[in-house]
Amino acid sequence: MRRPLTILAAAVLAAVPAFAQLRMPAYERTELPNGVTVYTLVKKDVPLVTLKALIKGGAESQPDTKAGLADITNDLLLRGTRNRNTDEIARDIDFLGAAVSTSSGESSNEVELEVLSKDVSEGVAILSDLVLNPTFPADEVTKELAQAKDEARSLKDNPQAAIGAYASKYFYAGTGYPGALVADEESYSRISRGDITAYHARQYVGANLVVIAVGDLDAAVLKAELAKAFGAAPKGEPYAWKRLGALERPAEARALLVDDNDSTQTYFRIMQPGISRTSPDRVPLLLVNTLFGGRFTSMLNDALRVNAGITYGASSVLDQRRLPGALSISTFTATATTGQAVDLALEVLGTLRNKGISAEQLASAKAFLKGTAPTSLMETSDQLANVLAMFAIEGLNESEINDFFSRIDAVTLADTRRVIDKYYRDNGLSFVLLGQKDAIEASAAKHAKNVTEVRITDPGISVTPAN
Repeated sequence: MRRPLTILAAAVLAAVPAFAQLRMPAYERTELPNGVTVYTLVKKDVPLVTLKALIKGGAESQPDTKAGLADITNDLLLRGTRNRNTDEIARDIDFLGAAVSTSSGESSNEVELEVLSKDVSEGVAILSDLVLNPTFPADEVTKELAQAKDEARSLKDNPQAAIGAYASKYFYAGTGYPGALVADEESYSRISRGDITAYHARQYVGANLVVIAVGDLDAAVLKAELAKAFGAAPKGEPYAWKRLGALERPAEARALLVDDNDSTQTYFRIMQPGISRTSPDRVPLLLVNTLFGGRFTSMLNDALRVNAGITYGASSVLDQRRLPGALSISTFTATATTGQAVDLALEVLGTLRNKGISAEQLASAKAFLKGTAPTSLMETSDQLANVLAMFAIEGLNESEINDFFSRIDAVTLADTRRVIDKYYRDNGLSFVLLGQKDAIEASAAKHAKNVTEVRITDPGISVTPAN
């Protein structure tokens, strides 16, 4: 006997386990006279400390013609300072049993050092030396640029990685968004040592620096050490964040076809405008996207992998950054099933638009997010440092953590219907397909009148046909 939907929904909701509210641990935020912002958070369970230095700006602060400048400047911090050459940096870090990494994103650069609690003072000294005192030796700059060019060329040998670069450049081209600034061998060729030293002098200053320390630490003692070490940074001028409007949806569907005759598979993205990290729609949209393509048991993965068996995985990525990002369907398939896979992905998108989600599905997504949030956000010192970095760069605060579960609970079916109508559209889509042109061009043309074709052998990451 079939029970009424309302009874089924009530049964499912009753079966959802109760979750304790997330609670951001206490932390302190201070500002040094030279503008450096310092965060400290005590977490005593493991004798480790995560030290993180953030430099505001990232990819959006580099010249349009020199994509990769922010990234390569940050990587070169490990290639010599006024106090240590590259071998001595490696030696000192190894001696402490520490781990160091650098990374560069759209809105910030980052240097992270994980060190044993007993060695945190030495860790602070090394981190501040790397960030504030690099010398950018000419021979190291030459080697780093050459390696970056080689890696950019070799990216095209990995279609699964290359599709992301082409998709980002194509989707954001002409918008002013940093996503269009994809580094390749051509942009690296335009970067000089002078560009690097000037970028460091402009960006790596107190007004742009955020220093985070999380772990088994004495907050008062460590704050004093951080103040002494990073108080030496020149104050400089604060980076003026780019102020850009919402991403515009193209009037008609469009497509980029990247011809790679050596590929035995087709990699594709179906993209449309999404949201920024602070959008008021972020929680209902996150719930919908979890069901649509954000977890293994999603609508997309069930349709393309489990039922049709034409891919090893299909997903929908909700890219949330300081500036609005893309909402993207992403998958790959054998060349022969390209048309079927694209059509099926669009069919699933149509089902979501036409039918929305049920009360049972919404309850499942809520339970999933609540169940995974603690281990994905709050379990380790590194994760907590990342949360504080999010606060510093994206303008959020502890309410983003403390109120997360209550915001999830507050989402109604009407909210999900509203964000589906607003974001999961079937018009103005941007298609990016990478594979054998002769076999897949019909699929691109089927869904978009405006098709741009480029060859993967063309120089750089090009979204403009070569002459």
